[in-house]
Amino acid sequence: MIGKILKNPITILVSVVLGIIFGFYEKNLALSLGIIGDVYLNLFQMTVIPILVTSIIVSLAMLMQDKNARQHVTKILLVFLIVLLVTATFGTVIGTLARPGKDLGETTTPVLDKIIKSSVDTSRDEMALYSPELDANSNTTSLVDFFANIVPSNIFSSFSNGIILQLVFFSILFGIAIGFLTDSSSHLLIRGVSSLKESFQKLINWTMYALPLGLVFLMGKQIAQVGVEILLAMVKFIVVFYIAGFIALTVCSLIIWVKSGIKNPIRVMKAMMDPIIICFATRNSFASLPSSVNALKSLNFDHNTVDLVFPLGVTVLRFGNIMYFALASCFVSQIYDAPVTFTSLLLMVVGSLLAGTATAGASGLLTLPMISLILDPLGLPVESILVVFMAIDSLIDPMRTLLIVYVNIATTALVAGRENGSITFKAANPTSDKPRIQAAVSKDKEAEGEKKNLTLLFSDIENFTGISERENPDILLPSLKSYFSDFTSAIKNNSGSVEKYIGSSVMAFWGEKSGMSEKNQALFACRSALECKDICYRLSEARVRNGSHKFRGRFAVHTGEAVLGKMALNDGFEHVVFGRNVNLVTQLKGLNKLYGTEIILSSATQELIKDLFETRLLDKIRLGKKSQGFCIYELLCEKGKANPKTLKLYRLYEQGLKYYFIEDWENCIKSMSAVIEQANDVAARVIKERAEKFKISPPRNWTGVYEC
Repeated sequence: MIGKILKNPITILVSVVLGIIFGFYEKNLALSLGIIGDVYLNLFQMTVIPILVTSIIVSLAMLMQDKNARQHVTKILLVFLIVLLVTATFGTVIGTLARPGKDLGETTTPVLDKIIKSSVDTSRDEMALYSPELDANSNTTSLVDFFANIVPSNIFSSFSNGIILQLVFFSILFGIAIGFLTDSSSHLLIRGVSSLKESFQKLINWTMYALPLGLVFLMGKQIAQVGVEILLAMVKFIVVFYIAGFIALTVCSLIIWVKSGIKNPIRVMKAMMDPIIICFATRNSFASLPSSVNALKSLNFDHNTVDLVFPLGVTVLRFGNIMYFALASCFVSQIYDAPVTFTSLLLMVVGSLLAGTATAGASGLLTLPMISLILDPLGLPVESILVVFMAIDSLIDPMRTLLIVYVNIATTALVAGRENGSITFKAANPTSDKPRIQAAVSKDKEAEGEKKNLTLLFSDIENFTGISERENPDILLPSLKSYFSDFTSAIKNNSGSVEKYIGSSVMAFWGEKSGMSEKNQALFACRSALECKDICYRLSEARVRNGSHKFRGRFAVHTGEAVLGKMALNDGFEHVVFGRNVNLVTQLKGLNKLYGTEIILSSATQELIKDLFETRLLDKIRLGKKSQGFCIYELLCEKGKANPKTLKLYRLYEQGLKYYFIEDWENCIKSMSAVIEQANDVAARVIKERAEKFKISPPRNWTGVYEC
């Protein structure tokens, strides 16, 4: 309850207001106590680099396993380039039309010069592109330096010094390398790095509880550092920049809303509030990385694409700086009455794009010398005008940071499809002759789909009807909410999609993404089933401690052809999966009760994951007289994690099953009896009882297949 209050947007807004009042009325105290805000900001930044690195590595590794990786990379680069050009052009057009550098008078520079002489550089909030020593000895950075310093000579030194671009470069290469390993090796590494990312994400979530307190001192210090003279001297430029920023934010909000497919725009804006607040309060684009990624995922954008594109974008694509440099170059040219020609405008567009991109990894005053890339070719002075921009940087920086983050969020939305699919669902091969199902719902809404090979997971809670009849709803519903929430997270973290919830049942599937192989589908589905089983154990233990009934999960996983469709509903498009194999996986789930198991796999799924997971052959069955017989397996754990004694016992069970298949009832009974003596195994009892029955009355035309 306290956590919800601390993270509530109203609480955050109150903290911002209190910080402004504090900085305005208690300037000296706000400057003295600003160290508290700085400490909080450092705490916040502590996990930013690990999240950035692990997100890029995992996402690229999974992308490289995708058959359509080349298409994805091409699309990402194309969208990046287009948005960069649009941003630089927009800033130049606004600067040319709004004319922020006209009619300012000759007193502007002396006033600002006086202010800057008494100011101290406190804007170094983000991690440096280069080493701190280099920044201390140099006020300018050339494009040659920019590219020369991307490749790290020592990756551990890059981690120690927080050299972002070097870490991104390493992460990209490392992620690609993992993606080209064998399936078993790559899956193991991806899993490990993914777990690290989740751990750091947990630390960030804990840090968010202290955000209201941190905001009071951060905002107080910022307000205390800003004087009245600076506003009077540069008010026109500041106003023009903020108006241009709000126009860009509005366009980006529309893009995010449309691409999300969510009907209610208020829901989209609520999701964006955390990144907006963090950007304004901290003036740190990297500090907003976790909240921005979570916001995009909450709007159902594809998780893997978000984890790759946004961290890359926020590191390299400094849209706020690009727009700022474009406006600033227009401002300077207007102060000195430089002629406006097509060539000069083109130089401003290209120069602001290059200068803004070259500031990747730095912020505040450290970015300003890059404006020389624009002003030098235009023949305009650099040193004197830097004084102007240095003086107002603390006022500009919040909007500039927000633009970096928010335009990157919109760019990610343009690249990423929705986790539940895009508005128009298409097969991987447009010329495929697979049957398609399409029906009009209304003039602008459709329901469509196609037959695809999917891996399906179906689960429920054993005897949930009985539990729901005996237990108070006020006790049961919170448990059910945790059950669904944790299950959904486990499934989505393993690249799955939840199709429906019914009672205590969860239906999920893998294979929506055209490039995901059947082996990867089965891998992620089995991993999800094991994680969900552990979730159910933990939840059940907590319930038993509180005097409630225990939860026992039952799962089934099957790979086969099904119809994957999409229907237009109130807030967008929702998936629907149906077909014979959907019915089959629900029947397999029910067999857990017969064999005393928790996770049953079909032979189709087991064949795909047999090298990665430990399984036990349970039986050979037929579901209905018209269906063919097939083997079913119990999913035990990932390879290398099983208890040797347990494995030995299950191999004894499988030996008894071989006797069962060839009608050697006597040896079957002996083997199953030995298993029962050691483990009281339900499945062994089932097979033993059948063998005892068949020993007395042998079945006709025995094929080893038991009809359930």
